[in-house]
Amino acid sequence: MKVGDLVQWSLSWLAGCTDRTEKRYRDQSIKTYRKQVGVVMNKSKTVDCYKVMWCNGETSDVHRDYLEAL
Repeated sequence: MKVGDLVQWSLSWLAGCTDRTEKRYRDQSIKTYRKQVGVVMNKSKTVDCYKVMWCNGETSDVHRDYLEAL
């Protein structure tokens, strides 16, 4: 992955999302996250993470295993 790449949440992250979310919110949160697209801004100070700006305006540090390049 490199700066400027378009990314989305990986299926492995989404599968973990079902474990962290109450049943009534599970389907909605997976659909919401699956639709998100982000841009890799730079390598994060956190090991094996990238700083990603998401289409909803939020920025977060995300481990490389939880991102898929588009």
